[in-house]
Amino acid sequence: MGTVKADVTLDFKGMTCPHPIVEAKKILDRMEAGKVMLLISNCQATKDDVISWTKRTGNELLKQDAKGDVHNFYIKKG
Repeated sequence: MGTVKADVTLDFKGMTCPHPIVEAKKILDRMEAGKVMLLISNCQATKDDVISWTKRTGNELLKQDAKGDVHNFYIKKG
């Protein structure tokens, strides 16, 4: 997938799991369907949390990438 544009960016570097997912859910719940959130985290457990959370909630993980220990997750609201 090419470039993905985020409508909302949440930078949770320094926050330990499960806080990035808990906080992201609060914001995503208020977003319109089809909008994209960029969740940034350096908590290693966030990757597994995001994958299982998006599957359970009907949202879509469009793209993920990492630079060092910082991971970017592009999540589309279902």
